[in-house]
Amino acid sequence: MYDPRFKFQPYIGDNTYLNHANDLLDIQAKIHDKLGECENFLGVDFCDVHAGGIQVRGHHKLIERYSYPGVQPTIEYDFSNSDEVVNKFIEAWNEADNEKDVQSFLRFVREGEKYGWD
Repeated sequence: MYDPRFKFQPYIGDNTYLNHANDLLDIQAKIHDKLGECENFLGVDFCDVHAGGIQVRGHHKLIERYSYPGVQPTIEYDFSNSDEVVNKFIEAWNEADNEKDVQSFLRFVREGEKYGWD
């Protein structure tokens, strides 16, 4: 049940999708509006890992196949903190989108892919 209005497929349950797709699209639009001019920003996805809410994960131009982990604020299941999450995401992205942090994560990925993720 993938909606092409999402830049990246959301990983959420059917109930959440049916009840909150428009809320998620609104969050996506607000983040894209603020970060659309950032050279390395590709977009966001939404992932419910049952950690108290739905994580908003960022995708970086230099990082293939993985979301950028330094940027993952959590939306409460009732969406009461949506505006706060948008602001947290934008702030975290602006802090994490730097050469040192990106290269560190890319080294982590290379080692994980080579030696395993244990």
